[in-house]
Amino acid sequence: MDALFPNNNDNPIADRNKHRQKMRFRVAFWRQIRHQWPVTLLLGLALCGVVALYTYARNSQRFQNRSIQLIEKDAGHNLWFVASDAGGFEAFSGDADLPLFADTHIQELIADRRIASTYWGNVLQARVVLRGRDVLLTGVDALDDHQITEEKAHLLEQLDAGEADVGYSLARIWDLSEGDRLALEDRVYTVRQVKPQRGTLDDERLWIPLQDAQQWLDKPGKSNLILGFLCMRGLSLEEGLHRLQQRLGEEHGDLQLQVIPLMSMLEARALSRFTTSRYLRYLLLAVVSVCILLIGAVGCMEVNERRYELAIMLAMGAGYRFLFSFFIAKLALLAVVASVVGFLVGSFLYVYWLTPVLVVHTQPVAIVWSTLPRTILLTVLVAGIAAVVPLIHILQIDPTQILAEE
Repeated sequence: MDALFPNNNDNPIADRNKHRQKMRFRVAFWRQIRHQWPVTLLLGLALCGVVALYTYARNSQRFQNRSIQLIEKDAGHNLWFVASDAGGFEAFSGDADLPLFADTHIQELIADRRIASTYWGNVLQARVVLRGRDVLLTGVDALDDHQITEEKAHLLEQLDAGEADVGYSLARIWDLSEGDRLALEDRVYTVRQVKPQRGTLDDERLWIPLQDAQQWLDKPGKSNLILGFLCMRGLSLEEGLHRLQQRLGEEHGDLQLQVIPLMSMLEARALSRFTTSRYLRYLLLAVVSVCILLIGAVGCMEVNERRYELAIMLAMGAGYRFLFSFFIAKLALLAVVASVVGFLVGSFLYVYWLTPVLVVHTQPVAIVWSTLPRTILLTVLVAGIAAVVPLIHILQIDPTQILAEE
C-alpha cells in the first residue's frame, strides 16, 4: 500500500518542488523590495511622516488636555449643593444665612457612585464681624471619596486645628503673611496660606476647620453648602447635568438638596474637551486618507509597470495567491518599519516641544510606549485596506493578452 500511495513527505520530487517554490518566493519578494527602491524609500518616508504627525497629535493632545484640566481644576469647584429652599444669590453672596442641613448628608452623596462628582467638601459659611470688618467666615472639611490619588490631588487642602487661610483683601487689611499669628476673640490661628487675588468673594473669606466654624456659629453637626466637581465621563455637559439632577431628585430626595452648577467653569471645561477630541478625529481621518491614497497610488503604478513580468509569472503557474503574498508582505514590512520609526520621531518631537510649556506638575510629558502596538496595528490595517485596489488591479491581468501584445 505504501508503494502504491507514497507519502509526499518522503517524496524527494515533492520536496524539491516545495523548496523551489520557497526559493522562488524569496527571490520574487526581494526583487519586489528592490524594484524602484527610490519610490519605495519615498513611500516609506511619507508613511513615517504621516505616522509621526499622528503620534505627535494624539499624544500631545493627551498631555494638552491634561494640562487644561489641571488649569480648570485649580479654578475651584464647579458644583454647589445647597438646601432645596435656598436661593442661588444667597449661596454665592453669603449675605443671608443659608438654610442648614446635617453635615452627614455629604456621606450619602459620596457613597452613590452614580453621582458623577469628585473632590467633595463640606462647608459652613456665614457673615460675621471680626476686627471691625465684615468677613465671610467659612468652615471647610475636605472628604476623600476613594478616587483621590497623588496625580489627582484634592481641590481643598485640609486645615489642621489652629490653622487658617486668609483671603487676599483681608490679608492686606490686617497686614498678614503666611506664618503670622491671627488672634480672633478667644481663638488664635496660624496663617497657613494667603490666597491669591481673584476679584471675588474669596478675597474676603477666612477659612478655618469645619468643627471650629460649627462651634463659633453655634451650629454643631450642621453645614449649609457642599462642594463638588462634575466628572462628565464621556457625556456632554447637558447630559451630565441632567443625569446628576435626576439622580439627586429620585434617589436622594430625602436630603432635600439642590445642585447649583457654576456654568462658566463647566462650559469652559466641556468646550476644551470637545475641541481637542474633535480635532483628533479630524486628524485621524486625514491621516488614514493620506495613507490610503499614497499606498494605493504607488501600488497601482507598480502593477502597471510590471504587467509583463507578472503576466510571465502567472503563465508559469505562480498563481494569483503567490502574487498577492509577496505584494502584501512588502506592504506589511514597510508599514511596520514606518510605524515604529514614525512613532519614535513623533514621540520625541512632542516631548521636546511641549515639556517647557505645559502645566504638568502631576504627570510629566513622556513617551507613551503603551500606544506603540496600537500605532503599528493601525498602520498595518490601513496599509491592508489601501492594498485592495492594487490587488484588484492584479486580478485583472490577463497573461495571454499581455504576452500576445508583447
